[in-house]
Amino acid sequence: MPKPDVSLPHRYDKIMDAYDPEGIELDAILKNVEFGANSRVLEVGTGEGRTALNIAPHAGDVYGIDIDEEILKVASAKLGESGLENVHFIEAAIRETSFEDDFFDVILCPWVLHHVDDKNAAMREVCRILKPGGVFLSIDVTGENDYIPLKGMVKPKAPEFVAKRKEEVLFAIKGSCLEIVESKSLKTYYLLKTIEEVHMFFEEFDIPYQELDEDYLNRFLLERKTDDGYRIGEAGHLTIARKE
Repeated sequence: MPKPDVSLPHRYDKIMDAYDPEGIELDAILKNVEFGANSRVLEVGTGEGRTALNIAPHAGDVYGIDIDEEILKVASAKLGESGLENVHFIEAAIRETSFEDDFFDVILCPWVLHHVDDKNAAMREVCRILKPGGVFLSIDVTGENDYIPLKGMVKPKAPEFVAKRKEEVLFAIKGSCLEIVESKSLKTYYLLKTIEEVHMFFEEFDIPYQELDEDYLNRFLLERKTDDGYRIGEAGHLTIARKE
């Protein structure tokens, strides 16, 4: 299969714009977490602020932290366009923050913990800055994503590695001060408009599609093609825990 031109500008933005067009993830957060008008909320690994900006109308002060200075500039630009006044973006890592003890009512951690090398240190910091009775919500990887088989076709250990990451995340949460109150699957999807965006997605997620059998890859894409674009499923594991 010839390699298309995927040198599109703002690759990360395009992929995140394609993620969860129905707002399934946001709905799950709003249904499982009770936000108050005066609640303080932290989003860990906020990226371009997608979750923080959507949560802001339902909460008091919302903070988004990320270690990527450049992506925080994108988040700040989107904040300026939104007109919201209760969102604050800060460059920081969850392993060590400058927030006071017992500062937050809610901490959201979507798709982040599997990236953190020292998960135990991260959870210790969560315990320090989360109020007693506060809620921690994590969404993280599973092996059920549509694109995991593509990795497995070339790198057979990839699915096992993904499953191990899920176990490590749950182990870190269970080993902290938090009590898990619910743990369940959450299925969303990416809707990619063009084949160029699909290949950009493959490259962004380190999927070695060029090493795959062309017939297999074509079948994979055909099964996910809709009138609106290519629908590629994303499966997460949603965990809700509370600090005693």
